[in-house]
Amino acid sequence: MAEQIIKDSRGRKLGIITQDTRGNLVVYDTLRRKRGTIRNKLFGKREARDKINRPIAEYDPRRDETKTRQGQKIKGDALVELLLGL
Repeated sequence: MAEQIIKDSRGRKLGIITQDTRGNLVVYDTLRRKRGTIRNKLFGKREARDKINRPIAEYDPRRDETKTRQGQKIKGDALVELLLGL
């Protein structure tokens, strides 16, 4: 499993992303507590789910926007930021 460390502009560690055997991303905070997963869906879409498997947001690459559960639209892929609470 490959690990990717997420850092801010000052170099401080914000979280860790790992990939499971199915290709889904698992997001952890700095203390290695699971924050959620990002799953691949049909047509390139990706869905973020929290640690108890509730859907948080969905990213559509065709429109290049993330839509949250409340209906808010964010330009670009913001799934990791939403899971880490940034």
